[in-house]
Amino acid sequence: MPESQEYILVQRLKEGEEAAFKDIYLSFYNAVYYFISKYLEDPDIIRDLTQEAFFLLWKNRDRLNQSIGYKSYLLSIAKNLMLNHIRSGRYNQKYKEVLLSYGKASRCISGLFRPRRRRQGSGQRAGLSQGNIVEK
Repeated sequence: MPESQEYILVQRLKEGEEAAFKDIYLSFYNAVYYFISKYLEDPDIIRDLTQEAFFLLWKNRDRLNQSIGYKSYLLSIAKNLMLNHIRSGRYNQKYKEVLLSYGKASRCISGLFRPRRRRQGSGQRAGLSQGNIVEK
């Protein structure tokens, strides 16, 4: 979209024109969804965060800066929502079981490679040093 058209669209959005919002929504929904899906896997959560990003764009439309543009602003909103979701722990709940099972497997595997105690040989039991054992 040419810069002048983007400027006009942002101006219309700032004025509360729903048609401008609809144009942005239809043009960039897939881009925002894809951006979030690079970091999260659950399609329901991705859809929710994408919807929330557009909601916040509409709610905070008066803060839009024409020099930055709505695309950057929208992706910043999406990034912050995604990071907040990950930090909240709701995201981690799904993967806790995977991490726990990985931890159990890791402990089992590390147990296989523990250093073994050296068995005492007959020379050591007789009180001979390694040097004396070699000589005999």
